[in-house]
Amino acid sequence: MELKKNQEILLTIEDFTREGEGLGKYQGFPLFVKDTVIGDKAKVSVTKLKKNYGYARLVEILEPSPDRVTPPCPVARQCGGCKIQQLSYEKQKEFKWNQVANCLKRIGGFDGIEAKMEPIYGMEHPWRYRNKAQYPIGLDKDGSIIAGFYVGRTHTIVPNTDCLIRRRSTKTSWRSSCVICAKTTSALMTRRATPVWSVTCSPGWDLSPARSWSVSS
Repeated sequence: MELKKNQEILLTIEDFTREGEGLGKYQGFPLFVKDTVIGDKAKVSVTKLKKNYGYARLVEILEPSPDRVTPPCPVARQCGGCKIQQLSYEKQKEFKWNQVANCLKRIGGFDGIEAKMEPIYGMEHPWRYRNKAQYPIGLDKDGSIIAGFYVGRTHTIVPNTDCLIRRRSTKTSWRSSCVICAKTTSALMTRRATPVWSVTCSPGWDLSPARSWSVSS
């Protein structure tokens, strides 16, 4: 078997990693592919090769898994936050249940733990449940100030002012703070600083943002 970087191949996803990446095998060689779901048949492009495994990026879904859904977030693929939004909610709960069971067996040494575990109690509407958000603020390629979330394993910011797992009430706090953050960021950027601010909203309240700054020279 010969694989090369940037080579495009066809892959069937057979499993998940602990981080939620899809795992498929090309002639027995394992490849990890972000944004894929068990059962997907996909065209992927090899990005990195190790001795016993490799990584690839999703190019095209040729035959979607029955468990695949369209992520409601428009930046789900770029953002490094929600890694399994493309998986149906019922299967997300199953994935997380298996994570807990595997940790109890592997780390805790508990045998037959599955029979003792309760099922996951899900949400009717699994969105807008977090009461805190932390946004990195930086400059885009045109020099304009942007805020959002980091692309996975990078410091590249994906602009996003309305995270779907964040409480709606903090959206007001976000907008009321943009001018303050923009002015402060402009000053900090001249010193090669990396500002980070967080908006916190307790249940039932719409609080003013609690601003915190992480400055590195």
